[in-house]
Amino acid sequence: MYKGFQRYEEILVYRILNFRKMKRVILILVLFIFSLGFSQHEMLLIASKAQYDNEGQNDTDAQAFINAVESHGSLTQTTKDAINDLVVGLKTQSLWDKIHFAYPLVGSNAEMMKYNLKDPRNLDEAFRLSWLGSGGTFSTANGFAGQGTRYADTNYIPYEESVPDDMHMSVYAGSSPTRNSAEIAFGSRSGSDDRFSFELAYNTSSYAFDVYECCAPPGRIGGNNGGNPLGYWIATRSSPTNFKVFRDGVELGHNTGDRGTNDISSEELAFNTWNDDGSFRTGSTIGTFDWRFCSVGSSLTDTEATNLLNAVQTFQEALGRGI
Repeated sequence: MYKGFQRYEEILVYRILNFRKMKRVILILVLFIFSLGFSQHEMLLIASKAQYDNEGQNDTDAQAFINAVESHGSLTQTTKDAINDLVVGLKTQSLWDKIHFAYPLVGSNAEMMKYNLKDPRNLDEAFRLSWLGSGGTFSTANGFAGQGTRYADTNYIPYEESVPDDMHMSVYAGSSPTRNSAEIAFGSRSGSDDRFSFELAYNTSSYAFDVYECCAPPGRIGGNNGGNPLGYWIATRSSPTNFKVFRDGVELGHNTGDRGTNDISSEELAFNTWNDDGSFRTGSTIGTFDWRFCSVGSSLTDTEATNLLNAVQTFQEALGRGI
């Protein structure tokens, strides 16, 4: 393409993006004409960012989260931009309201990483992380690593907060576990083995998602984790007979068995270990992965799961920690 005309395109798009009174439909049309090289996700993100941006200001929900995190330390501008783009992307794809809590896991200490992206109030009812144990590492470069000694209470009770048969869990694993056995992201169990849990390395080669009961269908999906279970995992249940697991956009399991009358756990959901009837497990159950994002919320369609993957992967790559 002629370089002068290409530069004209760039200037024109820039001016349109900063013209606040431009109708959104015209904006999207112009972006389509001049952005044929972009993916649909990228085009929607650019268009939505133009809608939310106002003379350089962030989305209000993104800024509220940034303010909470920075009350305990500082974030780079790159990190703040990535957070804003993540929030805008989730809203653009109509995923924001499907999330009950999400932890982007950015910052340099435990206090910075405790906040829920959806509700960054410093309250248990906002599902902030209450850190337990000791040690662990905290960095934007690698997220949170419990190193077998640090874990947290999400202050989230599945039985009270999750609608039956309308849930998802997701977690982004950024490193290989040092034990590769009994490595858990979320775990809550109560009563007669009612569960809400996700073990990324149930043993050296298997994963297990348990919802409502253990340890076989229809309450569980399990299978081979490839021996190196890195990447972004999403589990979603949208009905008593529709339970799926995806890893990096690939469907690994689809359970259509009827869960019957089993309940989900009534104990607070633990992060990086198990909560067994109100007792948080220590020792070898505490995970050793680097966790780089996680969320819990309403169920996702296949398309919504793909869109969540795209938004979270874009966030990870912006921080230089994508898998």
